[in-house]
Amino acid sequence: MISSFLKELDIKYPIKRNEKMEIDEHESDNNHVSINMTMFVICAIVFLLIIIGWITKNKKTHMIYFLNGVSVIEIVKDLYLKTFLLGMIFSVLVPVVLFVCFVENINVFTNKMIFSLFVISLLEIVSLIVILIIMTIYLSIHFKLDGLYGNKSLKIFLNINYIAKLIFMLLLMPLIVQYNQILINDFQNLQYVKSNYQGIEDYINIYTMDYHYQDFNYSLNDVFDGKLNSSIQEYQYYYDLLEKNGAISFMWQPFRENVDEYIVNYQYLKQFPMIDISGKKLNINLETDQCFVLVPESLKDIDIQQFLQERNMKLEKVVINNEQPHLRNLDASSCEETNDKAILFVYGKYYQRKERNSYINIYIKKTIHQVDKIVKGSRFEGTLKWYSLDDYIKQTELRSPYYIFKNTIITLLTVLLIIMILYENYCFYIKLNMKKVMVKKIMGLNRWDIFKNLYLELLVCYLPVLVLCREYLLVPVLFLLFDGLLHIYVTYYIYNVKTVYYLKGGS
Repeated sequence: MISSFLKELDIKYPIKRNEKMEIDEHESDNNHVSINMTMFVICAIVFLLIIIGWITKNKKTHMIYFLNGVSVIEIVKDLYLKTFLLGMIFSVLVPVVLFVCFVENINVFTNKMIFSLFVISLLEIVSLIVILIIMTIYLSIHFKLDGLYGNKSLKIFLNINYIAKLIFMLLLMPLIVQYNQILINDFQNLQYVKSNYQGIEDYINIYTMDYHYQDFNYSLNDVFDGKLNSSIQEYQYYYDLLEKNGAISFMWQPFRENVDEYIVNYQYLKQFPMIDISGKKLNINLETDQCFVLVPESLKDIDIQQFLQERNMKLEKVVINNEQPHLRNLDASSCEETNDKAILFVYGKYYQRKERNSYINIYIKKTIHQVDKIVKGSRFEGTLKWYSLDDYIKQTELRSPYYIFKNTIITLLTVLLIIMILYENYCFYIKLNMKKVMVKKIMGLNRWDIFKNLYLELLVCYLPVLVLCREYLLVPVLFLLFDGLLHIYVTYYIYNVKTVYYLKGGS
């Protein structure tokens, strides 16, 4: 349903994607692979802990069966086999139901899907059988190792729980931090898109004027020497026509940390006026063939010769105010890519560009049919790659609730997993140490002396997590505070409530 909704959305508000978007999607796919692997490990650990908790809960039942001379095979058959058989049935039933509900036509892709579902079901059944065998072997060893009243296996489970908790934190905390940042960006992105394109919502973005040609005799050295060839002259001629019709040219690249470089034309400054150091609208003569480097006042001592693109280029430095309310990064795909400050490299109206790569990211208040009329008869007619900013904004408005919901669910599920492992850890601790705590309380030891090892475990568990997530400390610190409060509550409960209950004859 979600995939069909997104397809319909793309049809209704189509967006032509540039190479940068494709690279971002490829990186995102790689990121999903790492997240899927993390979630696979997490689910495996959760399943293992559920099995351990299940066995521990049935400890007394095991003893009753054992005292009555029931064999280990019979114990496993009576207590666990029925549940595992149900699990095997669901391993087959769930993929079948999913296939029937969501697949409409049988084709090559559905055949592959059938094979994938079959393999998944088979793996689940084999895994359940292997776990059942391991449980049988464990119970055989358990009765020999612990006898009737020993706690050796329970200690082993507690140690496994401590290790599992550490692994959980190291795997899950970066995931929570990541999705917390994604959620923040989801909330900010819609507002960012609207504000970023405010005033030019009815423009289209021609993200490349490129057509395929090869000129092996034209090199970067020719560009630097200020030479032109026929292809570049054709680009410049039709670009000038678009620029005369109000086209804004924009290129973005990082300059240094927290500072960007925007390469723009004079139409950009007409649409988004800059502020000079006196706080007034910047007034410079753009009817020229030279270029301007607009530098924030905090970077006024910068050497502008590093911005030379060709040998005889005329450059002029103009110092502007640090605060620029109209500054826009039109090339940014999200609010993460926007810095507060930028150096603007501005082409004068009559400057002749020397390389083809400059003719990208052109924003113009025309329909594509009107643009084709402007470039009529050229190689650019009908070949320009573009998308509508209005469609892009509408897509963002429609997609944002879905992404926010999805990432919120993932974040909440991850938090619940952590809370579950914390709860199970405390249950094991209470089960194993209750008698020791009662003895120590009777001896007069205070709560700190009795539970200091538990607090040490808390510190040992969270130190590597804090180091791993040191750039985003807020999330792990909040979890540390939450876990610390749980430690205080659990130790209070054991020391003041549970021990009194047992000393009065409770079981």
